Formats: sequence, C-alpha cells, structure tokens
Amino acid sequence: MTQLKATDSKSTQAKQPEAAKVDTFLKFCFQVDSINIKLFTAPGEGLAGFEVFYLSLQGRKLTDGSLNTAIVLCDIRLDDIRPNRENMLTRLMERRSQETSLDRPSVKEYEDESESSMTSPLRSMINITFNMKESDMFADVKVSSFNLILSVDFLLKLQQFLQPEELTEQKALQAAEVEQSERMRRASTSAGAATQQQEAGQITVILKIEQPDIILVEKMDDINCYALILNNEIALNVRLIGERQIIKGELKDLCLYYAEFNPERRNSTKHYVVRPCSISLNGSTPEGLGLHLSINSTEIELSVSPAVIELMNNALQTLTAKELSKLDESATASDYYDLWHVKEFDPDQYWFIQPEMAEDALSLESMRTIEIKEEKCMIDIPCISLIVETGLGTNTIPMLYIKTSLEGSVANWSSDMK
Repeated sequence: MTQLKATDSKSTQAKQPEAAKVDTFLKFCFQVDSINIKLFTAPGEGLAGFEVFYLSLQGRKLTDGSLNTAIVLCDIRLDDIRPNRENMLTRLMERRSQETSLDRPSVKEYEDESESSMTSPLRSMINITFNMKESDMFADVKVSSFNLILSVDFLLKLQQFLQPEELTEQKALQAAEVEQSERMRRASTSAGAATQQQEAGQITVILKIEQPDIILVEKMDDINCYALILNNEIALNVRLIGERQIIKGELKDLCLYYAEFNPERRNSTKHYVVRPCSISLNGSTPEGLGLHLSINSTEIELSVSPAVIELMNNALQTLTAKELSKLDESATASDYYDLWHVKEFDPDQYWFIQPEMAEDALSLESMRTIEIKEEKCMIDIPCISLIVETGLGTNTIPMLYIKTSLEGSVANWSSDMK
C-alpha cells in the first residue's frame, strides 16, 4: 500500500505544470545631478530661476510584462532673479529641512549646498513608486515638507511671460470652434461608449504630502514682515476597480496663522486665524449606485482681525491693479473719429455670429440613453466658531463671537444636482 501511495503522489506531482520563471527583461537607471532654467524678459534682465537637484529614475521590466519604477527628486527651487532685488526675499520655493534657514543666501551658498547634497544623504522632496502588471497599476507618491512663498506681483509677471496677451486673444477666438468640435465628439463617443466594455483593471493611488508651508507675505523686502502661513498634512488613498471607486483621505492639522516671516520669531508671534482642525473624506461605490461620499470635520474656529484683513486686501489690490491699468489705457487710447463710417462685414471675426453646427434629431433618438446612477455626499461639521477681533497686529482682543454647526447633503452632482 505504501508503494502504491508513493507512486500515486509522484504521478500527481508530475502532472502539475511548473510555474513559469520570471526574469528581468530590461533594467534601466537614469540620473540627473541638476537642471538650471532661467527666464529672461530682456538681455541682462532676469525674471525667474528654476532649479532641480538630483533627479533619479530607475526600474526594471520583467518577462511577465510587469514594470516596476522608482523616481526620486531631491529638491526643487524657484528664485526671483529680477534686477535690484538683492536685499529682498528671492527664494520662493525649496525643500524644508531642519538645517535649512529661510534667510536670503547667496548664489555661492546655493552651489555649496547642492554639492554637499550630492555627497551626503538628504531627505528627498518627492518619492514616486509605480508598478504596473497587465491592467493593474499602483502608484505611491510621497511629498516631503517644503516652503512656498506666494508673491502676487511675481506670479503675475510669470503668467505674463508664459501666457502673453496675444496667446489669450487667439484662444478666445478659437473657443467657438473648440466648443462645436467637442459637442460633435461627445455625440459620437457617447453612442459608442455604451457598446464598448473595457477590461476591468485595478488602479491604486496613495498620496501623502507632509506639512508644506504656503506663505503669503506682506512685503518682499523685509524678513521681519508679517505673513499668513497655511500648514497641513494631506493623505489620500484612491482605488478604482472598473466602475467602482474607494476613496479615503484626510486633511490633518489644517491651520492658518498670522505671524512674522522670520523663522526665529515666527513661533513667538503666532496668532491663529484658523485653529488646527482635521477633515476626513470617505467614499465608495455601492452595487448599482454612484459614488457615495462622507465628509466629516472636527471643530473649526476662525478668527478675523484688522491686520489679517489688511494683508488680504493688499494682495487683492495687487491682483486688481493690472485690470485697472488696462482699463485706464483703453480709456485714453479710444478714438471714435470713424464711428459712423461704413465698414466691411467679416463673419469670421466674431465667434458669436457664426452659425452653429446642426445636429440630426434622428441620430440623437438612435443613441442609447446613459444610465444615471445615484450619487450622494454627506457633510457634517459639528461646530463652526467665528471670532471677530479688534486691535493692532497680533495684540488683539475678541469683540464678537458667532457659533453654529453644519449638516448637509448633495446628490447627483454629475447629472442633476440637488
């Protein structure tokens, strides 16, 4: 009997197919020590400097078709290199570390720091891991802490450089053509989308951003000026399986405070505008229904003082100054000497007098109706407190206190919102 059992076990083992051996088909590795890009508005007149330090891409592709990659970026820096700004805040973006100071270092210090970062191991700013096998994809993105200074004047100059007025005018003239082509494309794709069934794959995205400091400063020429500083931590986990979605996210320790920009005096002059709170997001797609979301928050406490209003007003005035200057130029440059002269009519000059593309009603009737699935979002904030303060700077006293709560729901935001 023992011999028979032994022979049977050997025969079953021989019948089982051997697992295919997975080997490395391709292995690659790319590394860039630094990339330096400078924008100039005129010869000798710089605008912005963009630097990337230590960009690494490595991975491998296996014989079963799977791909594994890893991307590491050590630091991203954005500098204001406009002339006559030697004694101002010029470093607008950089990775934050324990040894990093927010003072105004020179160009030589930049180079020394970049050379030392190549030799000594430093915490990278962005880490991305991406894996793909057949129709399944996985991405893990981690962004370390960084400093971002919002200079409204600099951002407007950068926008004018990257998107000149001639380009915006051309986009406005092409808006009607794009709208008509999109309408025809949606009509053609919606008819075929109902018949096409794609293979259901799984997509997983994990995102984590560790407490960046987004700073709106009052003045760019004084390190001891006051600023509004936004700080939070973002965690997001999204999984897509065909039409099903599973979402889980959290905005942790979200706070906004008014303080001096100088890091040495920042903690001693801190005055909260939005006290630390957390917002959680949970969502899923039940069987036969649309996306269902739930947004919950801890107690939210807001404080409004004259200094905060003044800082926000100065930023808004910088934004509206460009529009006001355009209105003044157009008012002075207008000349109506040929107002009543007969002019030629060009139907292609204005988009609003061009004929629209007609749609055949019979073709619309033959299209299949798209199934509308019920969507729902529940919002719950147990307590919202608004404190109106009076005083100078950070030396304020409460004057008015308002307290309320919020519970709400939003349904069918993709089709018929209510």
